[in-house]
Amino acid sequence: MGIFSQAFRIHMFVVDLWRDDRLNLSRFLDDIASSANSSADGPRRHASRVLPDEVRAALWKPDLIFVNSKNGYLFEHSVPNTFVKVLDTGHLYRSYLFQVDCLMELQKYPMDTQNCYLKVGLMSTPEDTATLHWMDDPGSPQRNFSAAIRLLEDIKPLQFDLKVPVAHSATEAWMFENYTYLYANFTFVRRLTASIVNTYIPSGLVVVQSRSSLPPVDYLKAVDVWLFVCLVMVFASLLEYAVAYNFEKILALVMEPFT
Repeated sequence: MGIFSQAFRIHMFVVDLWRDDRLNLSRFLDDIASSANSSADGPRRHASRVLPDEVRAALWKPDLIFVNSKNGYLFEHSVPNTFVKVLDTGHLYRSYLFQVDCLMELQKYPMDTQNCYLKVGLMSTPEDTATLHWMDDPGSPQRNFSAAIRLLEDIKPLQFDLKVPVAHSATEAWMFENYTYLYANFTFVRRLTASIVNTYIPSGLVVVQSRSSLPPVDYLKAVDVWLFVCLVMVFASLLEYAVAYNFEKILALVMEPFT
């Protein structure tokens, strides 16, 4: 997380699972069935086979995009970090490492709560061709093995507390077609300890000390004028922010019918 860049970055493994009835996977499924052995302990995991690169390149794969992110980046390593494999259910499974950036809103800093709303959709595939669902949806073959969003254990971002992510889906119309989107909300609540120790307590001590050292006279002094001007400038900056904020809201409402 960066205050100066006004953004925070999330590194994630993106996993998608789909079924393509146009494919003839009988050779792979027969190979899986002949070599798979179910585990005697715990829930049964799906047996699978990783597809060769030449087969993977010829497959149709979901063209997932992060619609509302500030920036997105697919990691490139010395070895490929993307693979596709066939499960014994006939589903295709893909995993890759991705980085996405979210904008921060600092109007209430340092008493702010940052929300990263990730909107995931298909770039050019409408709902009548492919529909997106979270992994733990009732119709998912992986619903008993994987949650929609899994976090690293004991993750503690600097100066923030991370709440449990919330996931849901929705259908939206765009250019005479319906598209399904997946939404993930990551909420970060800022801890006030650093601001209290580094900002509020020192500034409060400066004000108290400066007032106690002034001479107790009943006429206007130059330092009183200075302190008055400082207070006026502080409140003027707050007033400027309020006027600019309301002007921006009015402008957005006026321009909304034209967007």
